[in-house]
Amino acid sequence: YTVYVTDQGGQILSALCSRLPGKETISVETALSAAKSFLRQQGLQGMEESYHIVEGGVLTVNFEFAQDGALCYPDLVKVGVAMDNGSIMSYDAKGYISCHRERELPAAEISSQEARQTVSDALTIRAERMAVIPSPGGEERLCYEFTCKAADGRGFILYVNAVTGAQEKILILLQDDAGTLTL
Repeated sequence: YTVYVTDQGGQILSALCSRLPGKETISVETALSAAKSFLRQQGLQGMEESYHIVEGGVLTVNFEFAQDGALCYPDLVKVGVAMDNGSIMSYDAKGYISCHRERELPAAEISSQEARQTVSDALTIRAERMAVIPSPGGEERLCYEFTCKAADGRGFILYVNAVTGAQEKILILLQDDAGTLTL
């Protein structure tokens, strides 16, 4: 059975299915498509996938709202899809429901090149994008997000404040055949 938690207006905040998935028969791409379709059914537009992982026969994918080219991580939505039949196994939109709004994003006061200079020479930048991240105290910060790789193959994500140039956060990427997790 599936348990749904809804708000007073009937919007689904979270869902969890107790069924154990069987043998994986669908592709990751098919499962991602099912997750995106489910988001559209929930009326969530403008969402972009950031990371996913397959564990226990369930693909769990993180989506964030994209505004003006920046991923808004406070608006996180997680969707779990069964890899045996594409059914929705879990859904968590509490971050989106509690944080989503049209933001007045500040103008970047430092350039991408200036932000890149704060990244250690021991890391190779593989990708860059803009992101809104939460900070302690409930504030949000516009940052350059740099996905990097170290010489030993370890992956990292660095967030550099687009207004001040300060490094805000560093995450470790755990990547394998199942997908990607951040620590």
